[in-house]
Amino acid sequence: MQINNTFSTYTTSLFQEPKAADPAGQPAASPGPASVFSRGVSTDMTGVYSDPRVTSVGPATLSRKTQDVLEKIQSLVRNELETIGAVFRGLANQDLELEPGEGLPEDTILSDLELEQSQKLSDDTKAAGLLQMKFSLQSSLASQGAEMLSNARSILFGEQYVGMTEEELIDHQINAMVDMQMNAIKTTFEMARSDEFGQFAGDATERTELGEPLQEDDLAAIRADLLAKRRDEFQRGELRLQVDVFSSVHAANYDKGYATLDTAGEGLVVQPENGVAFDADWTMSEARQSQFTRMFDGITVVDGEPVLDPSKENRFTLSVLSFLEKSGEIGLEYLRDARA
Repeated sequence: MQINNTFSTYTTSLFQEPKAADPAGQPAASPGPASVFSRGVSTDMTGVYSDPRVTSVGPATLSRKTQDVLEKIQSLVRNELETIGAVFRGLANQDLELEPGEGLPEDTILSDLELEQSQKLSDDTKAAGLLQMKFSLQSSLASQGAEMLSNARSILFGEQYVGMTEEELIDHQINAMVDMQMNAIKTTFEMARSDEFGQFAGDATERTELGEPLQEDDLAAIRADLLAKRRDEFQRGELRLQVDVFSSVHAANYDKGYATLDTAGEGLVVQPENGVAFDADWTMSEARQSQFTRMFDGITVVDGEPVLDPSKENRFTLSVLSFLEKSGEIGLEYLRDARA
């Protein structure tokens, strides 16, 4: 499994202390630019690696098909997303009974609102705000891809990464970046075709012509385009890769890193003694214990699922709970180590 950003960066940037508890339906605080990619990302690898530093023989150019897809996404951002944002602010201004000239600033999104304000929002207003936030993230990833990830750190959990060469890790990460962008492209167009999207973006001055849905052949061709471009960017020194490799989540919890890779620094540095997934003699640092205590305050496991004590609900704890729920067994392993 791959997670972007190191554990310490993840916990300090995504799980910021809350201002106040959130009402039902209010999203957790949006992470900042460096932490927005901290969600788990899975990538299907063929098992065949090629060193991207020697495969490119000239500047990679995108096909007309790929350019058209990216241009449509930009059009959706300029037109439909702008409209959805305006609809959200208009509805919110009504819900909050703001006088003309005292409306919300144009860059306001749902997570910017204070607790008292968010409690006054209707279901339609919250739906528009959530759609705006999700579509903004997905369309950004779809159109920019590696440009948004090139300075982010990634974590790889799993014994399958132990023993990988520098070239294999590099190619794995480039493939993972491309897979993330492809997933975002598919999600962006799926959202743009949804009834909800039409409901809130229907008044756009210019509507983007989506054309026929992308077929598997189209997606394969776009992926090949993007992969060639990212390998070319890497070869030219325009793409920096930073990776921390752990043999397991348990090893990460105990700060037993197996390897680090920084293509703009020392390259691959390996600590072979940390290549095992579990060691009963490992001890957790006081700093990590304190971090876990704060993170998981009020969270227990019931029938194999993380559950938060309602009295502990706030923006921070809800963010942690969301992370645990999305992480599945990975999240439960965090909890097991924290309670050990």
